[in-house]
Amino acid sequence: MTSSITASGSGSRRPLSAWRITGPPSGNWLLSAVVELTVSRRFRSFYPMPFYYTPYIILPLLSALVNGALAVYAWPRRHTPAAGWFFLLVFGMSGWSLSYALNTVATELWLMDVFFKLGQSFFCLVLFACLPMLLLVAGMVKEISKKAVILFGLIPFISIIAGITNDQLGLIRHSMHLVSRDGLILMGYQDGWYFTTIHIKYVYLYYMVVLCLCLVGMVRRGQQRRFSLFMILTATFIPLVTDMLNLTPVKELRLTTSALFISGICYWLAVFRGNIINLVPLAREALFEQLGQPVIVVDKDRRLSQFNHEAALRFAIPVGALGRQIEELFPSPHPLHLLCDATCSGPLAVTDGDRCWQVSVSLLKNRGATVGTMYVCTDVTDLNTAKNALAAGEEKFRRLAEESADMVWQLDLQLCFTYANTAHTAMLGYALDELIGLPATELMDTADAELISNANRERIRKEREGVITGPVRYEIRLRCHDGRMLWTEVHANPLRDHQQQISGYIGVTRDISTRKADEQRLAAALESEKEARAEQEQFLAMLSHEYRTPLAIIQSNLDLLELQEQEADGSDNTRIVSMKRAINRLVEVMGSSLDRSRLVQQETIPAFEPFSLIAFLDEVIDSAEGLWGNRLFMFTPESGTVHMQGNRSQLKTVLLNLLDNACKYSPEQTPIIITCGETEGIASVTVSNSGVPLSRNDCACIFEKFRRGSNSQGTAGAGLGLWLVQQIVEQHGGSVTLSSTVETGTTVTLMLPTVAETV
Repeated sequence: MTSSITASGSGSRRPLSAWRITGPPSGNWLLSAVVELTVSRRFRSFYPMPFYYTPYIILPLLSALVNGALAVYAWPRRHTPAAGWFFLLVFGMSGWSLSYALNTVATELWLMDVFFKLGQSFFCLVLFACLPMLLLVAGMVKEISKKAVILFGLIPFISIIAGITNDQLGLIRHSMHLVSRDGLILMGYQDGWYFTTIHIKYVYLYYMVVLCLCLVGMVRRGQQRRFSLFMILTATFIPLVTDMLNLTPVKELRLTTSALFISGICYWLAVFRGNIINLVPLAREALFEQLGQPVIVVDKDRRLSQFNHEAALRFAIPVGALGRQIEELFPSPHPLHLLCDATCSGPLAVTDGDRCWQVSVSLLKNRGATVGTMYVCTDVTDLNTAKNALAAGEEKFRRLAEESADMVWQLDLQLCFTYANTAHTAMLGYALDELIGLPATELMDTADAELISNANRERIRKEREGVITGPVRYEIRLRCHDGRMLWTEVHANPLRDHQQQISGYIGVTRDISTRKADEQRLAAALESEKEARAEQEQFLAMLSHEYRTPLAIIQSNLDLLELQEQEADGSDNTRIVSMKRAINRLVEVMGSSLDRSRLVQQETIPAFEPFSLIAFLDEVIDSAEGLWGNRLFMFTPESGTVHMQGNRSQLKTVLLNLLDNACKYSPEQTPIIITCGETEGIASVTVSNSGVPLSRNDCACIFEKFRRGSNSQGTAGAGLGLWLVQQIVEQHGGSVTLSSTVETGTTVTLMLPTVAETV
């Protein structure tokens, strides 16, 4: 596929990457129409006018203007043999350049197609006129016969007809579509059959014949003809080379018509050998008006000599201002009043309301003498706004940095200070001028300096490999001016240049010496606590052996003594029962303390195993009936099967603690009720009795360590049972609650997560 224009090309002031279309809709006319309509609408949403501006049309328009002026010049002289063909030639080049310039700046496909057809027709006119003009200028023929005219015009005429009927036949181009290339709107197409097989071959053959005739004529003709033939050779060679070599800054954009103003001038010289100085003002005027910057020219007497349209628009220069003194035109407070000073030199700063201008001053000289001054104004409003915003941001940063209690700094790639705030003086004792240029590693402990240097080298190596690194944090020791070492926390971020390469670092350093001291004291306290716990564990282990054994001996002897007295006379054994109760109390306190110690000392969660909660509760109740044979335990499972994971030994301790409390704080003739159910993956186990209810205050704090209810007077206990229950249940991911009322008694509810049944 070939895309867009064999003319100058185009550009846009707004990006078009979102509109990019890379090819035609592959032969389907209906899909092609839909794509054309959709793209045209999308372009019109950004370009309400059918044309837009691009610098790429300046040279084609200049070519159109120059060749049009040459056509006007040749029109009165058209009756001379070569001038008539010259008129057709430059008229065709002017129309060709103008058509393709308009094709370039059109935003709708139908407009591009219209100007493409016009350009094709004008180009064929150039083909028709070039060779006859050459033959006449070279003196090879005295006139062009009608047969020769028909011969020279046959293929161009067919090409014109093919271009006009291109929409129906597609001989020149087909599959027209819009395409975006590097911010330009172009017309894409596919070459037609006639174009590739006849037209383009005829064009190159035609130009080769022209070039060969020029070369032959320069060799065989006299000196008088050589200049004209050389001009024709140059005029033909420039656009041909531009087209064949595809000399263009943008892919698929042809600049052939951009060079046609040179070709027109060369053809004019070849035909008339006149003075071309009359064309220079036209070209200069065209370029002058095309400039997007205001330009003002004054003569040596400070009179306004020239100004372009942009200057008149921006600074309200009135019509008829030429020749007037600029002091009269620009009185104070006119923004251009500074131009009245003949001694001023640029650049000058000019303010016009909310717009800012930078005026460059150029002296115009003729043979060393100053004949005038040219002022070129550049709008720098946006640039000044950006500079002011940058300066304000820098000032805000400096103020924040200077007010900060932390050390704010900036380093180069060698880790030398380029900026440091006043907090460095307060914390480290260094003057700011001592720090600037000093390597930061010289303030660090030796080990920390080596760590930071190695980290910097590693970061630079990764960046060279394409790895983007980010912020870092270190805890390092800095050396104060008086030799003290100060613990600090450093947060550093890389600074990057416009190429995203690291140019330095910026960061904050905070004094953490107090925190480090607290951490050391805390570590010492933790170590002391570990040692105390170890001693406590040893002490409890000793008590478990040295304390339980004598109690067991006393317990067994009391049992024998009680049995002997009952067999002897059946006397009252109240004292023996009291002693046994006291022994049981001591054993209970010791057991609770050991359980609490084991729970606290345990650093890891005990091994869990899956089991059936219903079967597990049956086992626990069997054990309870053996311990409290005089009590009635009623177990009512509300679910058929409930499976969970947990430590069976710990959960058994939980349930036996709850059953023990239920027995202690309820009359012997009342039952202990146990239930078990499951709702949405949560198992609930309740233990209820009918004893004296707890108060609201007791319920709120009953799970605290060493806390006992107000109804516990006269009942043995250490206040650790429910605390131990809560700790174990929470280790299993559950919760425990207690409720107590006069009507329902006291109920403890365990909530534990369940698992799916395992095979």
